[in-house]
Amino acid sequence: AIRGQDACVQALIMNGANLTAQDERGCTPLHLAATHGHSFTLQIMLRSGVDPSVIDKREWRPVHYAAFHGRLGCLQLLVKWGCSIEDVDYNGNLPVHLAAMEGHLHCFKFLFSRMSSATQVLKAFNDNGENVLDLAQRFFKQNILQFIQGAEYEGKDLEDQETLAFPGHVAAFKGDLGMLKKLVEDGVI
Repeated sequence: AIRGQDACVQALIMNGANLTAQDERGCTPLHLAATHGHSFTLQIMLRSGVDPSVIDKREWRPVHYAAFHGRLGCLQLLVKWGCSIEDVDYNGNLPVHLAAMEGHLHCFKFLFSRMSSATQVLKAFNDNGENVLDLAQRFFKQNILQFIQGAEYEGKDLEDQETLAFPGHVAAFKGDLGMLKKLVEDGVI
């Protein structure tokens, strides 16, 4: 699973390998495939019936690993297979928190767009009282900060919005060329 040896994984499955076996950290082969970005290997294991929401000793699920390591393909696959992006780890971190602290903008945008509302993303606090903005600031993730600022620009009353398009969509819709230019220059869009 770590090396993405798909044929090997298939052979192991056909010969009855235990895909729920855990290492000393509680990681299963599913966690390891998500960590290393092997989406095809991940899919092979998911098709074999393994639980996509299995937890390790830190209560991380494969979606947490995919978000933390910036593995968008694995993250998308896990969500497609029904993994919740609203499960927290032992520190109260959602996968979106982990993507923010590591600066994985592509994963952050994906998770942001899949949460039930923008308010939920921006107001979700972990056990340390930090939200995605706090984590991006603490770990100096400028790309995440710029995206959040753009999202906040879209509407002053985020609580009134059930869904939120990407910042570039709103800036273009409003005809705000200045904000659109800033978003492009900052690499947000």
